[in-house]
Amino acid sequence: MPVGVTLISIPDRNLVHAHGLEEVGAVYMCNGCKKPIFIRFRHALRSGNDVHAEGAFQVQRVKPLLKTNNVKNEIVKRDIEEALDCYSVEAWNGFASICRRAIQSVCNDHDVKGKAKVEKQAKAFTENFDLDEETNELINQIILTGHDGAHPHLPLVSKERAEKLFAFMQEIVRQVYDLPSLLGESKKLRTEAVKSKNKDALPASVA
Repeated sequence: MPVGVTLISIPDRNLVHAHGLEEVGAVYMCNGCKKPIFIRFRHALRSGNDVHAEGAFQVQRVKPLLKTNNVKNEIVKRDIEEALDCYSVEAWNGFASICRRAIQSVCNDHDVKGKAKVEKQAKAFTENFDLDEETNELINQIILTGHDGAHPHLPLVSKERAEKLFAFMQEIVRQVYDLPSLLGESKKLRTEAVKSKNKDALPASVA
């Protein structure tokens, strides 16, 4: 199984055999975000009388959870999903290089186009949107790690570096997409509350 997940719950072997199940489910925890991952395994009965999720089953897919609910741009979502596909099979160099690509897509999504180096594009992005120094450093670390992952003469991206990179990507999505969405919803709710209050305050004949 990928190093990035921990087995939490496995099926009861007696129930599996009693019902003749060919497919069963198990629950893993993503070590990065601590969220549950529900996995379906095939060929549950082909391993004999015992049922053991890590050794006996063929996993269909294990992918860490990185919520992109507030990401509307399909290219950004695609790049993030592709990066997570790499993470799920321990392809750390691929994960890092596609995270770097995802940062470029984020910049493009915010109308900061780049035809030269991604570092210049990211710098323009952080300046245009007045992002704090910490966020700027996160972006730089993603770009640097992705650069390593894309070139064989540079240091390999290890599991430990990939886990840090995953956390960095979570924070960028939160800062760039989630917080603006929450702020927009909050402002809308307050506007609606003010309108409702003003309407209630009008005399019945006016309302």
